Amino acid sequence: MNNIRALILIFLVFSGCKRNVNQKQLHTPEMMMEQTVSSIVFPIPDSIETPALIYRYSDNMCEGCIFEDIENLKVFQKKIGKDRILVLPAFSSRSRVRMRYELADFNHCNISSDSLVVTQQQFFAVINSNGKVEMIFFPRMGYSSLTQAYFNEVEKRLQK
Repeated sequence: MNNIRALILIFLVFSGCKRNVNQKQLHTPEMMMEQTVSSIVFPIPDSIETPALIYRYSDNMCEGCIFEDIENLKVFQKKIGKDRILVLPAFSSRSRVRMRYELADFNHCNISSDSLVVTQQQFFAVINSNGKVEMIFFPRMGYSSLTQAYFNEVEKRLQK
């Protein structure tokens, strides 16, 4: 039994979990990022119908991950329409030409990391008409099936 407890403890340490002593709960990095993201109010351009799906990332994140997410998003956009997706990258001024090229098919607005919190990982979220986050998803490269499952739930939410 002690061996199992030791293995669980080792797993939790190496997986990035932290224990909140006051609340006696385990917090993964994703849970901590979700708490941060859910407290943000996102700007919504008039061209976007809410609720809407947003995708937030920065130009210093994994390029392969971003490429996979954008490709998945292009397919999903055909299902729900351009007016229901808003991409909010954080590109530096030297990368803005690249941003315009990559995001030509999407409604997008470059929001610097100074003006809006940038997590360590890209994320999708559903925002309501007030700009508040209702659903958050942190995609993983190579797990497009999970992203598709999330998109299916988003589609249901957008149809309500």
